[in-house]
Amino acid sequence: MIGTLNNKSREVTIIGAGISGLVAAYHLHKVGKIVTIIESSNRVGGVIKTTNTPWGIAESAAHSFLATPAVLNLCDELGVKLTGIRKGSTKRYILRSGKMRTFPLSVSEVILTFLKAYFRFSLKKDSDPNQAKKMTMEEWGHKFLGKAAVKYLITPFLRGIYGASPSEISVAAAYPGLLIPRGHSLFSFILFKLRKKFLCKKLQKKTSAQTVLKKTVKLRRGMMSPASGMGDLVAKLEQKLTAELGGRFLIDSPALELPDHANIILTTPAHEAAYLLEQHEHTLSSALHSVTYTPLISATVFMAKHSMPPKGIRGIGVLMPENEKVQCLGILFNSSSFTDRVVNEEKYESFTVMIGSSPENNALSLSDDEIISFIYRDMKTVLGISSPPIHVVINRWPKAIPKYNSTLFDTWSLARKSWCSMPGRILFGNYTGQISLRGMIESSASLAASLQD
Repeated sequence: MIGTLNNKSREVTIIGAGISGLVAAYHLHKVGKIVTIIESSNRVGGVIKTTNTPWGIAESAAHSFLATPAVLNLCDELGVKLTGIRKGSTKRYILRSGKMRTFPLSVSEVILTFLKAYFRFSLKKDSDPNQAKKMTMEEWGHKFLGKAAVKYLITPFLRGIYGASPSEISVAAAYPGLLIPRGHSLFSFILFKLRKKFLCKKLQKKTSAQTVLKKTVKLRRGMMSPASGMGDLVAKLEQKLTAELGGRFLIDSPALELPDHANIILTTPAHEAAYLLEQHEHTLSSALHSVTYTPLISATVFMAKHSMPPKGIRGIGVLMPENEKVQCLGILFNSSSFTDRVVNEEKYESFTVMIGSSPENNALSLSDDEIISFIYRDMKTVLGISSPPIHVVINRWPKAIPKYNSTLFDTWSLARKSWCSMPGRILFGNYTGQISLRGMIESSASLAASLQD
């Protein structure tokens, strides 16, 4: 979230009713703001949607989130029932040489990685965000961890989160906490942060309420998912806001220009925000037009139980390094991870296959049959399935996830110095610092909390 609200006015206009717009509206209304939402399409929730099929539910995008206090509070208040990851299905895998491994490095590679993390010290240019903004995760990884860690740890992780390779992601934009101060190695910096965290906890006085909250969160932590699918969260937000805002919840009402209001929160994608800002901040508008997105295909795959390997498939999912002989970025084991993903667990299994699109493979232009064909091929290679899927729900996203690169980092700086420098002007979306649903919820809850201080 970039910018601040103008506290002299209670009115807030939110343009866009994707998940960021909905959670912002919910939290701001809760603290007494007079909120108006303007959404151009005839549905809310943006990319988040749950489809019910004869075999089970299919998610169009995210299927779970990290259960932090802000997330738990929101779901509790809305009455969204959450389910945690099944016991015995918590393993995460990375593919190496065609085999799923919980840890893909050899003993010698672990030793070399540790030595680099211990002895490679940061220079001034590595720790300064302004100088380090062009350092990619690939460069950072090679410097502080080594080749094997980049290939088999960092690469599959970033492909799973951003759909992009480490060479396309900036450390300063995506993980500024990894900017190691001058004179530290990665190992010494981790120890320094752990010691600092321990001392802060020791000095912090806990009230009884904080203790209760901590215990509650401890009982419900980790990855969780709405029992009825992510669409349930969107539906409950829409229901609540429709009832509370009434005529100020405007759907199918395109905003052709920025309204002259005291508080405006733009929650549209970067390219749509650029059009609205063109007449007001031309330079920022041009920068927002230049924000690049990773195109992705997200496919929910339903398999017959008898086509699975004899020992079954248990875990959360598997991510793919770039050098493996598969086209997908990762496979999530939906019905293994969570209950209520399929209508009959004795007959069906559910998976999500993430597929990247590039000028080389141009997966977005493939037909459904072609996509299903290579999904079957990849799942057969990785999971050992014996027959094709019984049903596949395909979602194509030409602009799925923004690339957190140095260009985006510069756009944030420009926004803070221009349009967002005036109180009452905020940019908020998956390109403004948080790409996760959990991050969106926490950001909007923090904004609302700051107004009560």
